[in-house]
Amino acid sequence: MYKANFRFRIKYLLLLIFVFAIQYNSQAQNINSGIKGGLNIAKTSLKIKYEEIQSKTGFNIYVFGDYNFTHTFSISTEAGYTQKGFKYAPPDYTYEGVKYSGTLNVNMNYIDITVSAKFRLAKGNVIPYLKIGPSLGIKVDDGVSSEGNAFDEFYNSGAIVNNLLIFIKNNSFGLKSGAGVAIGLNKKTSIIFEINYNFDLTEVYDTPEIFVGVYSWSRSEDVKNNVLELSAGVQF
Repeated sequence: MYKANFRFRIKYLLLLIFVFAIQYNSQAQNINSGIKGGLNIAKTSLKIKYEEIQSKTGFNIYVFGDYNFTHTFSISTEAGYTQKGFKYAPPDYTYEGVKYSGTLNVNMNYIDITVSAKFRLAKGNVIPYLKIGPSLGIKVDDGVSSEGNAFDEFYNSGAIVNNLLIFIKNNSFGLKSGAGVAIGLNKKTSIIFEINYNFDLTEVYDTPEIFVGVYSWSRSEDVKNNVLELSAGVQF
């Protein structure tokens, strides 16, 4: 029931924002709106001695609107769903002749709201641009999943999982910067391709120290999300 309600809330929020953007766009010629989505490559800044911190993949989907002050400068706002988090892999071990190995996926999913300054670098049908601005993340879901058998025996996955999830903050704040290109299909419609780097300025965990794995502790001030976003979309 929770997952169904969560999916409904996300779909309703995105639909509401998108409809509003289209309606507002129809009333002002200096407003462009659109929708985009794509691949996330997420990781944290966590560094520990024994376990290997790895990146994890996810997806993003956003609706956006640009208020165009000039042909070269606009304020771009976007809101959408993005998947963050990380993987970590404990050392392989052998117990009673059985080899244990695997990874734990730590999933943190957010509604991200970003307001950026957007600088267009050319005119015409192919327009490259740069963007940078602050980003607010509102956590809507978290969880874990494991791969392999390393969490079956020696590694107490229950304790690790609880520790990794219960102290996650509900909000995050960071910066998003990136570059893209808009390719005009006609006077009103363009397809866009973007690459963005979203990095948090605030810590993920609300606790002085975080227990990661069997042997390792880390100061939580060292744990911050960062995400590389590869997106494509349509602008109206």
